[in-house]
Amino acid sequence: NNNNNNNSNKSQNKSNKCPHPERQGVSLYVRQVPYDCTVQDLYETFKVVGPIRIDKAYGPCINIQEMKMPPKNPNTLSRYAFVEFADPETLQACLQRKGEFFVGEQELLIEERQQKANNQNKRPGGGDGRGRGRGERPNRGRGDRGSRGGKGRGERGN
Repeated sequence: NNNNNNNSNKSQNKSNKCPHPERQGVSLYVRQVPYDCTVQDLYETFKVVGPIRIDKAYGPCINIQEMKMPPKNPNTLSRYAFVEFADPETLQACLQRKGEFFVGEQELLIEERQQKANNQNKRPGGGDGRGRGRGERPNRGRGDRGSRGGKGRGERGN
């Protein structure tokens, strides 16, 4: 019984975001999301187009986020969202209806989410900006230390 309780606590402690899209071509980027807008509001707004993907642990795959660097114009809304549909056809049907989606009086600006490819947005050294990992630089293994003037680990600090 303890294991079941631990598992349910883990799912509750997880981030309140749905996992990244399972595939490309199904996710909508929504701008100008009002501050009082909820996931349920967006679900009700976009479900009229077609099915939204439901994650077992999270529910509807709709993530509302704040911009890291809000716009300087105070009248510009700094919230955005991602809505993941169940299939690419629903996304395309949604994009055909730009200008028809509102929460209250606020029009939602929509476009297809641009997925980051695995190798894009990485630094030229091959890393992802989080420091150097092992195996990133070929031919720089342990056998390459002979050219450092003979200072091995045992000779440092003398």
